[in-house]
Amino acid sequence: MLSHLGRERSFMQNLRLAVLLSFVGGIVNVSGFLALKLMTTNVTGYLSNFAQEVLTFNKAAILRTVLLLVSFFFGSFVSHVILQLQKVFWNKVYFTVPLILEAVLLSGVAYVEGDVLSQYPLEIAYILLFAMGLQNSLVTFISKAVVRTTHITGIVTDLGIETAKLLFSFRRQSIRRILLSHIGLKVSIVLSFGLGGILAAFSFEYLHLKTLYIGVVVILLTTVYDYLMVKMMMVIEEGMHIVDWSKRTVFRDHKIYHILKRKKR
Repeated sequence: MLSHLGRERSFMQNLRLAVLLSFVGGIVNVSGFLALKLMTTNVTGYLSNFAQEVLTFNKAAILRTVLLLVSFFFGSFVSHVILQLQKVFWNKVYFTVPLILEAVLLSGVAYVEGDVLSQYPLEIAYILLFAMGLQNSLVTFISKAVVRTTHITGIVTDLGIETAKLLFSFRRQSIRRILLSHIGLKVSIVLSFGLGGILAAFSFEYLHLKTLYIGVVVILLTTVYDYLMVKMMMVIEEGMHIVDWSKRTVFRDHKIYHILKRKKR
């Protein structure tokens, strides 16, 4: 799920990634809005506000909006820098690192709510937007822009385009199958984002920003699941080089064969 890029990815890998992280996006979006009265998963509206604030020349409002925009941008920037630094220094990329950083940030916000929330609402919004920038950049890079999980505008646009294509290509089985899989993926993202938002709306009354812990748990489960799946595939691949499954025996040219033979003696 977090170990393949672009065309190497299967539909199910993209689907699992989309469902889990768009669910987190929905939780953060609704929790942030209820607590701060600000959007904390996308910056589209802030750009519109910026234009209005420039006209009125409200310096404080302009600075606030710029910082909100920059927070999301900087999260996206840092996410990709983390990936590139891993490639430079270790020649290997662990896609879970930005997600773990996101989980730490969300946990921090959930932990310090209360007086801190009332005193520093904008700073908390900056942190949440930074965290969503991390997530959106990572998912966009991994899936080659097939999956986006922190806002729905582009997803609904793609859904409309692909549904229209389906109307004119329904009789062509190969194209229909591809379009239906794309539509299914987009619908899953919308539903998962919505479910995350609904859960956050219900939970916020009792947990307030501690609702973010639900998102943290989902992120950690995602990283653990991916780690275990990678390890399992490594074991299976190693086993394919050791055991001749057609004969249910160890390959004679493998060192384990000679070790087992000596033990039998």
